[in-house]
Amino acid sequence: MGRPFCLTITPMIVGVFLPFLLSVSMVSCIAMRRTTSNLTTQEDYFQNVHRLMGSDWYRMAAIHADELAPGIVSTSCEIPAAGGRVRNLKVRSNTSNRVAEKIAREVILKLRMPPIRARILQRAHRDYLVFERHLHGP
Repeated sequence: MGRPFCLTITPMIVGVFLPFLLSVSMVSCIAMRRTTSNLTTQEDYFQNVHRLMGSDWYRMAAIHADELAPGIVSTSCEIPAAGGRVRNLKVRSNTSNRVAEKIAREVILKLRMPPIRARILQRAHRDYLVFERHLHGP
């Protein structure tokens, strides 16, 4: 299993830095989508997925900032070898609220994952990767 990634949303980020972060995240996501051939390790692959999720998470968190409660939504899912949509998405725990859980589900289910290189799958000993994600509320 890969190392879980954490994304923390604070009132300062939402209120002051959000426009800047969104523009930087979107540029990063576009660049990473074009360079998936350099994803040679599981950690590289998960960092790319993290970048792909970032802009959607920030955007949705900003839209629902007044509804989000502090806490963490921990999820896991499987990414098939061919990429595409995730499967078996599960919310492992939720110390935030239903809005945060709904946003986490929407962001993860919306993603189109890049294909996973054979070298990464050989090390995982299966035809998919398990991706764990911890999304932090404000």
